[in-house]
Amino acid sequence: RQMCIRDSIYPCQSKQPIKEEYLLTGPLEKTNEAYALAKIAGLEMCKHYRNQYDVLFHSAMPTNLYGPGDSYHPENSHVLPALIRRFHEAKEKGLQEVGIWGTGKPRRELMHVEDLANGILFLMRLDSPPDWVNLVTGVDHSILSIAELVKEAVGCKGEITMDERTPACRLYTSPSPRDPRGSGLPGA
Repeated sequence: RQMCIRDSIYPCQSKQPIKEEYLLTGPLEKTNEAYALAKIAGLEMCKHYRNQYDVLFHSAMPTNLYGPGDSYHPENSHVLPALIRRFHEAKEKGLQEVGIWGTGKPRRELMHVEDLANGILFLMRLDSPPDWVNLVTGVDHSILSIAELVKEAVGCKGEITMDERTPACRLYTSPSPRDPRGSGLPGA
């Protein structure tokens, strides 16, 4: 049995890269505290069911995901689909500027959903996977550098501008890779 959770369960000021043992070592991000607490409860439930009933429950925590099924909502999508939408719309409208939220300095790891699926399959094939493990790429990029890549890929000519009045996100959200067997996940 596998449970997937997001890295937003870690304290908002975690050391980087985020390691599994940093869980519950500080205050959670206030904007998603209820989500984080629900996921932490599920993670703990899996761990205790495994210990008490000897069932193979474990959890995987992927980094920021992208791929088919992503939400491109203009106000509440994740970084990559939000940037894709903004640059596509700017190109279609011939805009000279494309505003992105914040300073562009926060860093994010991005993982395609197919890579996540491969990581989960890898974990499920282990005889004794860890209680939980971070599934990551090990490579992070600034929001600004991601925006520049998207701008180029979309073929948008508009200049990137920073809107520092908009909500700032955590500077880093990079979970640390750990081999469920002891030395590092393949491709991490």
